[in-house]
Formats: sequence, C-alpha cells, structure tokens
Amino acid sequence: MRLLLGIEGHRTAISKQFIASFLLHDQQMSPSILGLEYTVNEGILRTFIDAAAPDFYQVLQRSGLMQEALRSEYRAPCLLCVPYLGKGVPEQIPAISQLLAINDHGKQLFLAWQETGQFRSLMFDDPKFEQTVRSFF
Repeated sequence: MRLLLGIEGHRTAISKQFIASFLLHDQQMSPSILGLEYTVNEGILRTFIDAAAPDFYQVLQRSGLMQEALRSEYRAPCLLCVPYLGKGVPEQIPAISQLLAINDHGKQLFLAWQETGQFRSLMFDDPKFEQTVRSFF
C-alpha cells in the first residue's frame, strides 16, 4: 500500500510507497491505529483497526509491531511505517496529523486524522469518507 501523510506545520503531504504495515501513536505514545497488508493465495488482504476495537491489542501483538512501537523516541503523534522486505527500512515519522492509505491501483482505502489529541478514522465505505479526504488532502 501507499501512504499519503499530513505532517503538522507542513503545507504539502509526504508520500510513502511499498508499505507493509503502519502503527500510529497518539500524543501519549499509546498505539492508536494499525494498518497491515499481506499477501494470501486469493490476493492481498488489508486490515485497518483502531484502539477502540476489542481485539486491537491482540492484532497488534500478532503483527510484530509492538516491539518496534516500544522503541519510539518521539513524544508526539508518531507513525511507525514498515516497508516490504527489500523496499526500505522501518521508519518513525513524528508530528503526523493525517494519514491516507491507498492501494496499488490508486483506490483510497482508509483515512486517519488527529482531532483533539486523539486519532479518528474512516474506511472507504463510510458515506463521509470522500468528503473528509478532500478536506485534508
């Protein structure tokens, strides 16, 4: 998947490609939103889940990102993004204010944005998705 990132204090969005997984932390450094992409026989599966989901920490634990998340050096909203093997190294990006996940064909799939210190999110099938994406990007 590709990510389009809004960074606090920047006018232009940053693009990241070949992302296998990402984890957003809120201002208190608590894991807030997890995105995973993986290949199965039938195609590509994607999981987007936020901390309000009852199985969030179970999915986070299985993702293998929990150990990386604990090493964060930033005390601000931060994104840990992990590229596919051979496509780069894991990277932490501070001051994230918006995130848009896009598939390889350009379809916008998932939006997360910071609001009053917390991250909110919408999936592509939500009636407010397109309008909300346009308001940020």
